[in-house]
Amino acid sequence: MEQNTQVKVSVIVPIYNGEKYLKRCVDSICNQTLKEIEILLVDDGSMDESLKICEEYEAKDDRIKVIRQEHIGVAEARNKGMRLASGIYIGFVDCDDYIYPQMFETLYRICEEKNSSVAMCGAKKTTNVRIPSIEYEYRTQDVEMISATDYLKMMYADGSVDWKYLAVWNCIYKKEAIKNLEFQSDIAFEFGIFNLEFFLNQKEVPVINQEFYLWFQFSDSSSKVQSKINNLRRLAPYIQMMKTCEKNCPQVYPHVLEKVAKVVLAIMYEAKGFPEYKEVLQDMKSYREDVIKRYKENKMVSQKSRRRFIFLLKHRGIYNMYRDRMERKYG
Repeated sequence: MEQNTQVKVSVIVPIYNGEKYLKRCVDSICNQTLKEIEILLVDDGSMDESLKICEEYEAKDDRIKVIRQEHIGVAEARNKGMRLASGIYIGFVDCDDYIYPQMFETLYRICEEKNSSVAMCGAKKTTNVRIPSIEYEYRTQDVEMISATDYLKMMYADGSVDWKYLAVWNCIYKKEAIKNLEFQSDIAFEFGIFNLEFFLNQKEVPVINQEFYLWFQFSDSSSKVQSKINNLRRLAPYIQMMKTCEKNCPQVYPHVLEKVAKVVLAIMYEAKGFPEYKEVLQDMKSYREDVIKRYKENKMVSQKSRRRFIFLLKHRGIYNMYRDRMERKYG
């Protein structure tokens, strides 16, 4: 890219011990049809060959900049990238994922055509290492304008759709619009808080369903155990989202309240069999009582939902029996 060319999209890639899939990820960014990009590879104190791989790419592509920091987490890696980004828009890619060549050109074009501070594309969760090819030609009619309120509701929807709306890596954001936002480093799902704070200040969101982003999920039994034990960190972002929506977006509040109730129930269920089980139940007690109180007080929650979740929160054993049956049936 020529020195005086305006960078349209800065792509931030937080990296920690990502050597196994890093080349695939960086290659997918380098091969974007939008050429006016910069690629910020933020190494978060990796102990493997990740930094060496980053430096090799930096040496052969002048759009790539390697940023080094001590191991302080993915949130701070993203924050550092945001501070150093020079693009009109900012996008994020995780170091073990893959993006299709048309992704950033399409999202950039949508933002410019719709005069929007954000655009979102579809994403696909996969464990398949093989990457299927796609053919895509942009059409204006493929873009759906969703109200920010409806978008926020979908962030907390049931099933497999919610993570797409919580995530940051299938969006681009105008740098000017997120200059006062940061990712929080002390909680899980920090991107959900980031998106909530951002979309509370938007009116509409242009969305295209084409799945340009492949989110790879690999089994890691040790991380699963850790996620089950580290319950308060796991619950904290949802509690924060709930309080924020109660104050700033009451239409979305019932959806977040239901999500919090489900997370509390899931944490208590998943703690079974761990030595920390009694400790987890004690930790969850105040949250459980708070959620029950909120269900009783909030008139926007449907009567059916109110009765169901108050009953399940009060009668944990029945919920556990239901989950056991589902686990046996579906594995």
